[in-house]
Amino acid sequence: FFPYLEENHIHIVIDLGDTFDRRKYVNFHTLHQVRRFYFDVMRENHIQLHSIVGNHSTYYRNTNDVNSSDLLYGHYENVYTYASPTSISIDGTIIDLIPWINSGNYDEVMYFIKNSKAQVMLGHLEIDGFAMYKGYVANSGLPKKLFNRYEIVCSGHYHHKSSKDNIHYLGAPYEITWNDYDDPRGFHIFDTETRELEFIRNKYRLFEKIYYDDSGNVDYKKLDTSYYKNKIIKLIVEEKTNLANFEDFVDRLYKCDLIDLTILEDLSEYSMRYAEETQEDLEVGNTSTFLNEYVDSMPDDNVKKNERTKVKKLLQVIYDEALNIDD
Repeated sequence: FFPYLEENHIHIVIDLGDTFDRRKYVNFHTLHQVRRFYFDVMRENHIQLHSIVGNHSTYYRNTNDVNSSDLLYGHYENVYTYASPTSISIDGTIIDLIPWINSGNYDEVMYFIKNSKAQVMLGHLEIDGFAMYKGYVANSGLPKKLFNRYEIVCSGHYHHKSSKDNIHYLGAPYEITWNDYDDPRGFHIFDTETRELEFIRNKYRLFEKIYYDDSGNVDYKKLDTSYYKNKIIKLIVEEKTNLANFEDFVDRLYKCDLIDLTILEDLSEYSMRYAEETQEDLEVGNTSTFLNEYVDSMPDDNVKKNERTKVKKLLQVIYDEALNIDD
């Protein structure tokens, strides 16, 4: 990230929200590391940071007044935080910055959008019909037509990168949970003259899956496990004919300094690696997918489509909250 900024003489960064993932507290070691390797580096290199308040940045759900952006890094002289809708000018281009919209600021934001003269909006938005994660489309949120007046709209919030017409969800810059597995991550360059977006892919991955099958041609004794250092691994056992070799492989995985290892042996109905017709790699262990499949399997009697959608969204919210709870 920083080498690219230096090489291309980029001195303005706009963060589209949720700089820290946890709404109500921060790990002090994490804060120290983020300051050392991110905020301090920006200050030292004279990079101006504009940071929009996201829903994970706010302590309360109905107001942006108490937020981690102001409290944790708003004191840096090169940092500008935005808890309310604001317009800024970069290279003569007027850009609207829209933070998380809630019941406390909804009317203010709607008035701001209606009266804005800008053609570009950057925000932390929840818009109906876009994918929150790969394979999971959010069927609630603000109507897409609300943003028709803008030439280009870029948003944070949803982890999956996707585009429809003038609206672009840029996705998360790196993997955070297993829902992000095998889904491209990175950052974007916005050209204020041409209004073009360029995606710079993050080559580093946090989550990896290993499909173990010693009945084939793979020699697990020779497999280099150093690749899995500092990664979170799911070892999915499809075929295990030699217990000693398997235990040796697991032992070498642990010794390579990985972060976490989960071994899945009893996959029951999810044991197939490929769908019979599409040969598509299944998302083994994707909790969000399992929850949605469970809701879809509920009997149709007296269960309306919109009620299923509400249940799915509620389960997703509960799951996301659970991911933010320390052991």
